[in-house]
Amino acid sequence: AFYLLSYRDHSEKELYDKLRRNVPDEIAAQTVAKMVDIGLLDDGSYARKLAEYYLTQKRWSFRKSLFELKRKGIDEEAAAQTLSDCGISAKEQIRELIEQKYYRYLGDQKGSQKVLNALARLGFSYSDSRAAMSEYLEELELGEEDEWQYE
Repeated sequence: AFYLLSYRDHSEKELYDKLRRNVPDEIAAQTVAKMVDIGLLDDGSYARKLAEYYLTQKRWSFRKSLFELKRKGIDEEAAAQTLSDCGISAKEQIRELIEQKYYRYLGDQKGSQKVLNALARLGFSYSDSRAAMSEYLEELELGEEDEWQYE
């Protein structure tokens, strides 16, 4: 357990599953309980780190991040609360992704569909993606009109 925890944090479930590969179930459960008692294993802090990473670095949606946290062994309610505490909205995430990664594809229908598909793979809903894209395009068109008026 010390060896596994020296490389990276784990959830209780992850550590238990890894320990079960080499030791009996009882010993794995006792070891996990001991790691929790001495403070080396904390699902709450692990969930906060992962939620922050998924939402800001990977730019996954709330839904996909929740799924991954549950897959890692974090309780669904705790995972949802942790993700909500991060305070990142889907519209902000989509807008940042469009500005940084996908804006060049928005010129035609085929490109827009590619952007929608990419956002769907990241877990964003169609309606949120569509709304953020149209809002971005409206602002872009308004900005271009103002720019031409002054030249």
